[in-house]
Amino acid sequence: MLKTMLAWILVYPFVTVLLIMLIDYLRGQPEEVLYYLPNYLGFVTAGIVIGFVMHQVQKTRGVAGSPKKQ
Repeated sequence: MLKTMLAWILVYPFVTVLLIMLIDYLRGQPEEVLYYLPNYLGFVTAGIVIGFVMHQVQKTRGVAGSPKKQ
């Protein structure tokens, strides 16, 4: 379960911002790294929300690999 949350909080925003930077570079509009900070922080915020929701879904369904404790 923790892997799912960390993936949504760390991997998703990092990969998404890297793709945005690559697209800007290919268009010939490279910017400073700080230009992408608001995008990264926005995606981190979304990742926290999505990660929490996915964690709760997996916990209630018991999909996380361990049986539910009663």
